[in-house]
Amino acid sequence: MKRLKDISLSQLEEWKKTRARIGRQKYQDKHLKRYNLVDVMEEILDAENIIELFEEKAITEATEWVPYYPYLDEIKGMLREIAMDLCILDIGVSEQLCTDEEGGDRIWWND
Repeated sequence: MKRLKDISLSQLEEWKKTRARIGRQKYQDKHLKRYNLVDVMEEILDAENIIELFEEKAITEATEWVPYYPYLDEIKGMLREIAMDLCILDIGVSEQLCTDEEGGDRIWWND
């Protein structure tokens, strides 16, 4: 089984490039008609939720893992900082870059 701890920086970069290439093939130029900062925010919020799920799992299934809990708090803090930075970045973004014709049916955002 692959483990993140065993992945080198070059492998991480290769993974990123592969995901980008496949995403481009699948979605082509739809990103040009999406509010990309909302896309990033959705991913950040998903990451926060997934970290919390992992934390629940670790608490119930891996008590020997306790010394690593501060890393979860650090990661959650960094994700929250990124979310706030996205909001600050959005202040300077023109309306032209915030169109969302291809945004689809977003959870909460479209309500």
